[in-house]
Amino acid sequence: GPLKPTVTFFGGTVPPAIVEASKAAAAAADAVLVAGSSVATFSAFRLVKRVAEDRKPVAVLNIGPSRADPLASLAVSADVATVLPALVGGLYGQQAEAEVWRSAAAARSRAEKSANK
Repeated sequence: GPLKPTVTFFGGTVPPAIVEASKAAAAAADAVLVAGSSVATFSAFRLVKRVAEDRKPVAVLNIGPSRADPLASLAVSADVATVLPALVGGLYGQQAEAEVWRSAAAARSRAEKSANK
């Protein structure tokens, strides 16, 4: 059969186990940060909506508007690749910020290798 990455493409169906795990994580969360997503799919929006309905804080960090902005306590239009590492560094120190950058570089490298296959 066809090889596919472990992602759900736009218009695809999210596996039921992932849906249930996501609902449980949203219910257990004290707050949610939407990072780098327009929350265009209803499955993603539903999770953010549930958190907001539970009166838990929602923050959105995305270039441009997102569907979750009206539900957010804070919405910032900025590049997640720039802001998130700096935020981590401010909260947890420069060593943590450096680790975020290393992880991002490794993920980018893996994606580029995969694209070149």
